Amino acid sequence: MKRIKSLLFGLVLGITMFEIANASSISVVSNKTNVTVGDTFKVTVTVNNVGTAAGTIGAWEYCLSYNEAMVTLTDGAVCVNDGVVNLVSPTKTYTFKAKASGTSVISLKNAAAFDTITEENTNPSVGGVTIKARTQSEIQASYSTNDYLKDLSVTDYTISPAFNKNTSEYSLEVENEVSTININATKEDSSARVNGVGEKNLLEGNNKFEIVVTAEKGNKRTYVINVNRKELNPIKRTYNNEEYSVVRKVEGIEVPSYYGEIAITIDGEEVPAWKSEITGYTLIALKDNEGNVKFFSYDNDTIIPYVQVNAPEINIIVIDNENKIKGFDKEKDVTINNNTIKGYVNENNEDYVLIYGMNSTNGEKAWYLYDTKENTFQRYNDKMEVKSDKKENNLYFLLTIVFAGISGIAIILMILLMNSNSKIRKKNEKLIGLIEEKKEKREQKIANRFESFSDLKDDELKELEETIRLQREANKEENIDSEEENKEEPEKVITNVEEEIINNIAKANDKSFDEDDEVVSNNNEVQEDNDEKEDIEAEDIDIEDIMENNESDNVKKEETNTVTFTQKLISEPVNQSMSKRELRRLEKMKRQEEKDELKKMQEDFFRTEEHPVIVDEKEEVEDIEKVNEHSNNNYSNNYSKMNKKNKKKRK
Repeated sequence: MKRIKSLLFGLVLGITMFEIANASSISVVSNKTNVTVGDTFKVTVTVNNVGTAAGTIGAWEYCLSYNEAMVTLTDGAVCVNDGVVNLVSPTKTYTFKAKASGTSVISLKNAAAFDTITEENTNPSVGGVTIKARTQSEIQASYSTNDYLKDLSVTDYTISPAFNKNTSEYSLEVENEVSTININATKEDSSARVNGVGEKNLLEGNNKFEIVVTAEKGNKRTYVINVNRKELNPIKRTYNNEEYSVVRKVEGIEVPSYYGEIAITIDGEEVPAWKSEITGYTLIALKDNEGNVKFFSYDNDTIIPYVQVNAPEINIIVIDNENKIKGFDKEKDVTINNNTIKGYVNENNEDYVLIYGMNSTNGEKAWYLYDTKENTFQRYNDKMEVKSDKKENNLYFLLTIVFAGISGIAIILMILLMNSNSKIRKKNEKLIGLIEEKKEKREQKIANRFESFSDLKDDELKELEETIRLQREANKEENIDSEEENKEEPEKVITNVEEEIINNIAKANDKSFDEDDEVVSNNNEVQEDNDEKEDIEAEDIDIEDIMENNESDNVKKEETNTVTFTQKLISEPVNQSMSKRELRRLEKMKRQEEKDELKKMQEDFFRTEEHPVIVDEKEEVEDIEKVNEHSNNNYSNNYSKMNKKNKKKRK
């Protein structure tokens, strides 16, 4: 019976072990479960119980399942079909990127694991991972703002007043022998950070310690403990109306480089000090009423603040210097290493501050250029200044040359203009001389001509004019009769001989008139300017009125053919206010009128039946000259009278 029970127990146990050996699973894990939108994270899928022996997994397949609206697969295949035959790893790593705020589950679907021997699907269990994504603003909004302390204390001492998280300042006093204390603090929120706790060195007098609590969100709260270490006979000094005490317990004080500790006597007591063989300075430590320690240069009981700027390649001891560098005239305070330093800047660029100081490594004093953007120093030497001066001098020199050149050009232009004006003036003077000369010649010629006409008698002139008038009337009547006859018979043609005689007479007559017209024309052009002045002085009549009167007179002459220009001058008095220019115009009109009338009279003469015989050319010219002499004589007499009256009026 016992034997049967043992066999049955072994059979059940073997079956159970076989099922356990054939159990398969596929796990899914992530390196991050809380991510920020935009961050990437990795998910690892592992097929377990993989092998080649009986009861192990020889092949598997699955596909990733995830919310594509929440995350994005950036690396790896979505579906896998592998096995040990392919010599592949049963572990796959995928890279995802969170694209939206929210929760996403990454798991597997269609998963199968096949037995190595039987090749049957073992229906593996499948795992999954949950990813929570938030935006940066959502994460920050979830941060804690708790910046309180739960407790604050000093080991072996009691602070005053008793701690309260809303009280920010406490005090404590210890004996002179105590050189260190230990500050303890407990934060109220586990996500907050606390700075300023632990062991602290004490100097004589007041020592100020700050404990800063920073909340997860970034807001801060500061607690202060003032620990007063009792002093024995404190040594006081004053600088800029602020009282300081000499530090005699200097444990934990950071001393500037290249300074060695020595002892000096102040007020009969020995106190610690530091001296540099390079700079020659002696330093002492002074503490203000708030417990802040500063170094001062000490020399024969005179103290000056010691400011050393530590740059990557140089350490500078700032020294006051009242001398200024050209171009850096504006004072400006700049903060370097928690020290406020007076410097000088250029008004056009305040990024560079000029500071005077000593190099602590070699003791050389010089100006240094501090770059407020890069926080670097560069020595500002004399060469830079000379170079700057040279640039300015070159600029001034260039401007001087340009100004001199412009001035020279202006002077040359003025000289040329003056020379041109001088030439124009000389030319005008010469022209005026020529005008005067021509004027004199013309007046002399006119006077000579008028003098030759003085012997003529008025009755002869009247007789000649009467003859011309009668001839015109006769011609007019004949022209009327001729027009009637022309309707029946052609007009009588003037022979070539007659035409040649007429032309010769006209040429002779034109020559006589043209000589006078040329004189008048030349004098018109030369004396134009002088006539304008004389016209202004005289009370001239309107030129247009004269022209209109002349035109109306010409119309009357054409209609009547009885009143000539010469008769008009004789019968009507000359206007006293006529200018010379107007008289010349009248004279020219009169001459043209006489030429036209004479030519017409000659043509009419040869057309009449009363003069069929061709007269001698010389006789015709003599007749014409007589007519001209009578006309000119009459005109000259009137012109002379008018000229005399105008001169009297101008005087």
